[in-house]
Amino acid sequence: MMTETSYKTMTLPKEKMRFLDTFHLLFLGILGFALFLRLFQLGEKPYHHDESLYATYSWNLYTGRGYQYFPMLHGPFLFHINTLFFFLFGVSNFTARLSVALFGTALVGLTYYLKDRLGEKGVLAAATFLALSPINLYFSRFLAHDSYVAVFTLLPVIFFIKYLKDLNNRSYLYGLAISLAFLFTIKLTAYIHTFIFITFGIVYEFIIRRRRPIVKNKKDLPSGKGKKPRTMDNGQSFTADRPFLREAQNFLKEHKFPLLFASFMFIGIYITLYTTFFTNPKGVWDSIFTTFQYWIEQNRIQRIRGAFTYYLPFLALYELPVVLVVGIGLFTKLSKTEYTREIFIGVTLATVVLMYTLWNNPLPKELSLFGQVFQVNHLTHMDTFADVIYALYLIFLGGWGVLYFLRQKEVFTAFLLYWSVMALLIYSYAGEKIPWLSVHVALPLILLAGKFMGEFLNSPFFQRHLKYFLICILLALAFTLHTTIYANFYYNANPIERLVYTHTSPEVVKMVDKIEEVSFKFGKGKDTPLAIQGIAVWPLSWYLREYRNWYYPGDIKTALDRPVIIIDWVSREQYKEVLQDYFEIHVKLREWWIPGENPTWRQLWNYFLFREVYNPTGSEDIAFYVKKEFM
Repeated sequence: MMTETSYKTMTLPKEKMRFLDTFHLLFLGILGFALFLRLFQLGEKPYHHDESLYATYSWNLYTGRGYQYFPMLHGPFLFHINTLFFFLFGVSNFTARLSVALFGTALVGLTYYLKDRLGEKGVLAAATFLALSPINLYFSRFLAHDSYVAVFTLLPVIFFIKYLKDLNNRSYLYGLAISLAFLFTIKLTAYIHTFIFITFGIVYEFIIRRRRPIVKNKKDLPSGKGKKPRTMDNGQSFTADRPFLREAQNFLKEHKFPLLFASFMFIGIYITLYTTFFTNPKGVWDSIFTTFQYWIEQNRIQRIRGAFTYYLPFLALYELPVVLVVGIGLFTKLSKTEYTREIFIGVTLATVVLMYTLWNNPLPKELSLFGQVFQVNHLTHMDTFADVIYALYLIFLGGWGVLYFLRQKEVFTAFLLYWSVMALLIYSYAGEKIPWLSVHVALPLILLAGKFMGEFLNSPFFQRHLKYFLICILLALAFTLHTTIYANFYYNANPIERLVYTHTSPEVVKMVDKIEEVSFKFGKGKDTPLAIQGIAVWPLSWYLREYRNWYYPGDIKTALDRPVIIIDWVSREQYKEVLQDYFEIHVKLREWWIPGENPTWRQLWNYFLFREVYNPTGSEDIAFYVKKEFM
């Protein structure tokens, strides 16, 4: 006999239910799509010269050959994390870039922890911008340090914000220490970003904190009147009658043991990585003194020069929707009156006109100050008067915006704007102008665009014109997808893309495949003798890392028993007679494109949309010789 059984309706706890709402589903969808974009065909793009260096030195560490810190290759973090990934997943073109791709995805995920500052719609907007960003996506698929730097720049910001809200939660303090330690073991840009964050704190202290009324205790405030002073968890007031140094002294006294432990964590991680797990004690000295000597000199000589406005084309080509959102957002916020609206429009138009007019007007070569004669370019890294106008406009707009947002108590918005402007100014001044540094220019702008976009999506104005704005958003997404597919999949090794910097030609990959074929026919596999000289050593050191019988530099005439010889194309004439038994193949090793001067508007438009170049590309070539019997 069957009996009736009652079943209770199964309910999920609120903590689990909240991960099933629309916001979390959309966020997980964006994160999943970001991961897909970063992993798809990750190992197929030819390895750039710098990538081959980083991958090879990581492989050397993995295979027991060791590693010692050297400033030119930046910090040790990349080599250690890659060694770990080689240990976990094996060595391949895919796994050498895998950690970068996962960190690039993690950067998108970190926006979730800014929900209190950006709002849910702001987080979704920022995550979408980051996931589809051509710049962030490209360098999340490129073995370099900047994807790691971006994560460990944003992570301390998140930990710091959370620690300010709960000073008794030591896990936030320890997370801050650990993330900062990793940041300082990646690249010298850590000092730039730390400088930006500290100077913002100084601006905040002297502009906002000093303007507050003197309040000694909360009870001194009249009931229902005035503003509550900011407090720590113990209720202690932060007020204008207590100097900042005294507040800091009290904080250090109350939290000395957690701060001491956090300092040990920072120092421990720093020393461990720079000494390669205590096998190279000199690494700590080099990380401070040798590093600064090296990079200060590189900045002085401007080893890789570029215009002061170098990063403007990157933002226009790859992050145009972000720039437009930030520009419109600033205009909307700052133009509250007819007077401020006229100032904003007038200064912006004047800047555009002056920059266009003065673009080819060079600055004087020398400048006399205080009886000293300075080389203007060495002092300012500027070439034309347009560069000066551009810098002044950034300072004006940034200063105006930061002051406005601080007075409106929109501190996080002020911070993002300050970070954006300072990053653009500092990296524009830096002596090396290279595409991967655009990651650090784009990141704060994307977060600021997310903030403005979230506020706009919540506004009644958006709701009233929903249909039209949805069309605009879809068009912006379509444009971004078009740009990011071109840059990251279609032209990902083609120098007509500005992100592609003197890149290894796909012909090199075909050459490596031919070498594999020859080594099979020769019958010695990885012991096949190779003669490789000149510029081809990188990236071939990575591609042919398992070959044990290399020959370089030496004299090619003594290597004629080898089935494969590779030399510089310009050197081939001197060996033409002795290489009669070899089949010669002309291979482009590296290719580049330098935009021509004074293009027409039509040429610019065609390049902007379809990457149609208006002057030829260049290349650095090699001669690939294979014995005729193995062809």
